[in-house]
Amino acid sequence: MSTNGTLPRPSESTTVASGLTKSQYLAWREQLSFSSSLGVTVGVLLFDAAMAAAAIWMIFVVGRGWPFWTGQALLALFYFHNFAIMHEAGHGNVHRRDFVNVIVGHYASLFCFLPFYPWRYIHHEHHTWTGNPEKDPTMKQILRMKTRKRIPLAVRFTWRSWIPFGAVLQHLVFWSYPITAWREGRMKRRQRLDMLMSILFLAAGLASIAAFAGWATLGRLWPSFVIYLVGVELVNFPHHLDMPTVDPQSSKQRLYVWEQQATTRSCRYPGILSELLVLNFNLHTEHHLFPALPWFRLKQVRELIKPVLKPEYNEVHGIGWNYDMRTGDLDHIVEPNYIPSHEGESQKGD
Repeated sequence: MSTNGTLPRPSESTTVASGLTKSQYLAWREQLSFSSSLGVTVGVLLFDAAMAAAAIWMIFVVGRGWPFWTGQALLALFYFHNFAIMHEAGHGNVHRRDFVNVIVGHYASLFCFLPFYPWRYIHHEHHTWTGNPEKDPTMKQILRMKTRKRIPLAVRFTWRSWIPFGAVLQHLVFWSYPITAWREGRMKRRQRLDMLMSILFLAAGLASIAAFAGWATLGRLWPSFVIYLVGVELVNFPHHLDMPTVDPQSSKQRLYVWEQQATTRSCRYPGILSELLVLNFNLHTEHHLFPALPWFRLKQVRELIKPVLKPEYNEVHGIGWNYDMRTGDLDHIVEPNYIPSHEGESQKGD
């Protein structure tokens, strides 16, 4: 680190065109606080509970016009907030004790409709193999399209018509992951028990809510679920879609954590919307560089890294990216676009 406490600029010793060296990355880590705060999480959950109660009142008491649709939108935001909290718990960022993260993660899973442990195992693989379409489980569908060099007609139609087909597929992947892992021989006994527990907990919890509220009542909430799925695509897809990937023929199959910005993109939202709406989930480059950093500290990372990494810092306007991509053709996502690598330099800076 330089004498004024700032991070040295990246040098030619990086292993990928837009990566940092290990020493530069560690210099950044020294400037950050990784302490979690259960109080922040509890505060968000309490606020969300009040927001959900207000939404239910608008939908079922008022029941028509703009209050009805405002309530549906607020419920969709409630679902996404719970997804973001589950994401924090999956990384162990809610509390230093893992059992607290597991409890919070399972609670949040009830309201984002994703089983905690299957999601957690897949998401950790995603961070391990970011940018590798053969080993990152979140990119396997893209790999199949690249292999076939074509995009199915159904995908083109749902994408351009804003139908959240991709978000539905993502949910199915997480729910079916225990079977997939078992078939591929990657499931250990402890993992089987963890994932089975999460799926049973979520299924029993949702069934109990349905029994208490009644299916007819829940039927009135379907717009909120559709809005939520659309939001999942709008927020999540810009982060890695249409970004460079690791060349399957390269000897380097796995990026170091300080190189993951090469395959990851952050999004800009107006004002403080990133905190209010998505709990800074849009700061995805920052998250991949420092996955153990709680969400409310990610803006500090952005202030550190963006001035240093320009023009290699990947960022788009989240809403604008979605509009441009959905009004254009998707053919470019099946075209090879590999990260420039420098063979033999993978240990520089270590």
